Amino acid sequence: MNILLATFWEYPHVGGISSYISTLKNGLESKGNNVSVLSYNDIKQEIGRQLTLINLIESYRVLFANLIRKYVSENKVDIIVANDVISLLAAKQANLNLPCLLTVHGYLADEYIASKSVFKNSLEEKYLRAVEEIAYNISDNIVTVDKRLKKYIENVIKNDSISKKICVINNFVDINKFKINNKEKNGESIKILCPRRLTPKNGVIYAVKAINKIIIEGYKVKFIIAGNGEEIISIEKYINEENIEDYVELLGSVDNNNMPDLFNKCDIIIIPSINVSNVEEATSIGAIEAMACGKPVIASNIGGLREIIVDGYNGFLVPEKDPEAIAEKIKYIISNPELSKVIGQNARKTVEEKFSTEVAIKKYYNIYKETIEKYYELRQWPFIIKNSATNIGNKMSILDEEEKKLIKTNTLIIDRKYKDAFKLIDNIHNNLINKYTDAINYMKSIIFTKINDLDNAFKYINIINSMDNDKYKLLYGDILLLKNDFSGAINQYEKIKDDKLRRIRLSLCEFVSQGYIKLKNHDDLIDKCIDIFKENNYKLNITYLPIVNGVTGGMRIIYEQINRLIERGHNVDAISYYSNPEWFDLKLNVRKINIGEKVEKYLRNTDAIVYTFWNQWYEINNLDNTLFLIQGDEFLFDESKLDVTLRGTVKNSHVYSESKFLAVSRFLNDTIQKKYNRNSIVIKNAIDIEKFYCDKIDKENARPRIIIVGNAMLKFKGFDIILKALELVKNKGYDFDVLWITQSQPENCPDYIDVAINPPQDKIPELYRKSDIYIFAVHIMKRVLYLH
Repeated sequence: MNILLATFWEYPHVGGISSYISTLKNGLESKGNNVSVLSYNDIKQEIGRQLTLINLIESYRVLFANLIRKYVSENKVDIIVANDVISLLAAKQANLNLPCLLTVHGYLADEYIASKSVFKNSLEEKYLRAVEEIAYNISDNIVTVDKRLKKYIENVIKNDSISKKICVINNFVDINKFKINNKEKNGESIKILCPRRLTPKNGVIYAVKAINKIIIEGYKVKFIIAGNGEEIISIEKYINEENIEDYVELLGSVDNNNMPDLFNKCDIIIIPSINVSNVEEATSIGAIEAMACGKPVIASNIGGLREIIVDGYNGFLVPEKDPEAIAEKIKYIISNPELSKVIGQNARKTVEEKFSTEVAIKKYYNIYKETIEKYYELRQWPFIIKNSATNIGNKMSILDEEEKKLIKTNTLIIDRKYKDAFKLIDNIHNNLINKYTDAINYMKSIIFTKINDLDNAFKYINIINSMDNDKYKLLYGDILLLKNDFSGAINQYEKIKDDKLRRIRLSLCEFVSQGYIKLKNHDDLIDKCIDIFKENNYKLNITYLPIVNGVTGGMRIIYEQINRLIERGHNVDAISYYSNPEWFDLKLNVRKINIGEKVEKYLRNTDAIVYTFWNQWYEINNLDNTLFLIQGDEFLFDESKLDVTLRGTVKNSHVYSESKFLAVSRFLNDTIQKKYNRNSIVIKNAIDIEKFYCDKIDKENARPRIIIVGNAMLKFKGFDIILKALELVKNKGYDFDVLWITQSQPENCPDYIDVAINPPQDKIPELYRKSDIYIFAVHIMKRVLYLH
């Protein structure tokens, strides 16, 4: 994988994020990935000195977007990983059609306020919070380094869908670099280390005060501070005032490569972080590094520190801003050296199991891979249509007119247009009849069977040369059974390879021969077989071909069908260019295939194949027992979107599909019949009345509430008409609320409409119940408007 890491901060630099990026880069590269880093350092000179923070960020976004664009033009990149919201915006601004993942290490606005670089309620604060919100919304996926950051983002966005794209991966360290070194230490004093930048949120002053307390009590300690920052003046002042200069060593910034040796020279590590302006420590890299070196860590009981330290097992947690508590833990560790060793060993074990580079890299690789796949899944629809149109065009181009007649004959039989089928079959040229003798004789036999001319049906089934196909044996046996030739029927049925079909037909034959059942015609025979199927609780093998996995009413119906069939014990598969939906709890794993792969390659022994979009027919047209579930789509109702070629492709996909059509409404059946002269069986959509029911709900206000539902991008849904109608009613002085449930943000949506984008499916029934009026409007072929 080719990965570009981006950051608004300086890199390389002394600090947690810089250390994180280096460790991540090295870990990913060790697994064979190509990783590059672009940072503030790369455009520092071009930015120059900016007078305000807003100017700095805006300049950075423009320059950094240009830098990313240039880099991508010269190098292969599969994914851009932004390590802050500002570089995420720059990456998106570059407009490169690449997936962009955001890794969140902290709270941008709150951290600027905590450092006193920005004032509360200032223009800068509002700007930073807007930057955060936009970045969270437009990122393709989000990683946070602790659970609290995840909750923070959820509170900022306040949309249930945001949770689905946030993954928590705690900070991590290279356990081969940070490891236990059991060399004996020089000197008698206990060495205590605080590896912290000297900023307010790191609370180093409280560690210094704790050290002062134990020095006063006579403990021999050496306190080392590794870090620099704006708090240095106040910390030095306190040290001097308390006369503890001889006990405290200020190292300033220490290169991360020197930190393993420093940790191993010390006995106790303190991470005294505090909450400042709602900013709390994440999963501190310094704490994890110390734990990897087998050191007992005393840390504040806040933020992500609680996610890495189990108090008394692999470290110690103390209340924030409490020097007394820190001092007590230091004394406890000094007094219990054996326990200190056990704590250190447990700390090392915890890091190995949960916070090592090895563990984290697997998680990061998987989330990067998932992000890339999801990004292209959402954008591959035009490629699917284009690829299908090409394949359908190729298929149609190799069929001559006589072969088309043969296919058309079969579609007429499927649609129960037997007279038309017989007329067409009689007009097929002799050359084709000679080529497809058995298939044509079978078609003639089934036509005669359906119109109850059993003598002619027997005549044509009897001259088929090869009876290897189960459907030939099945029809032969059915004809003989209808003619009351029971021994002949049994002989044919026993040759059927499909165990379920064979047993059902033999059972029927037994019932008829013994006089328990009388058969009127072939349709009656099929009905009796269905009764036997149900009575014996036989199970079907069904394969669905879901065309997409997005949030639509049509897909919900398909997924509900799959789940209900599985609940009833049937064996169901699903094959698609898309993986499982995130918004629906589907009770199977969809087999995801690549565009261009043959569906037939993955089909197992199946009783029925259900495809859900017109473009899928050409792959399964040679197979038996195929069903086309028609729910209506923009290609059917909005031909303005189609060029001449695509319009012909859609038509051919309906006209030459050798599948039984299932339509979800009479209107759809009428439309298909009128446009393509195909018949459908109407099976209306249904809902779960245990979820969708009438119940009185107290509303927040007395105004009537109108609800509209559907994808704002689909023109044929008629939302333009609805909005005009609502505006007319508003202008007449009526007051009401409107809720629009949709998959995408509508353009030019009036302010009085509340938009709910992809609300959780289990919340939708309640949204209906809280509404008074439902409006549904659909344009049909640009001439008819149905308004309910």
